[in-house]
Amino acid sequence: MAWELLAIWAIVAATLIWFFRDEKRRSEARLMKAAELYATGAVWRHRSTVVHRSETAGTVPSNPHAIAEISHKLSREMRSRA
Repeated sequence: MAWELLAIWAIVAATLIWFFRDEKRRSEARLMKAAELYATGAVWRHRSTVVHRSETAGTVPSNPHAIAEISHKLSREMRSRA
């Protein structure tokens, strides 16, 4: 009778240990998947690929007048703060 109780408790202990190890492994796998997605995913989710600065160097802006206005506004603000 005593060995039967011991066997039942050994099975229960082994099952609990197996369950908690499996849950820990599963949560670590989810965390690693999220970390890999964060490390390798695109910076901006609305873009399909990351555009490197060297690829856009030398391209003509779509609206040069708007860029010039922004540049002039920035220089005026910098002069007023100085």
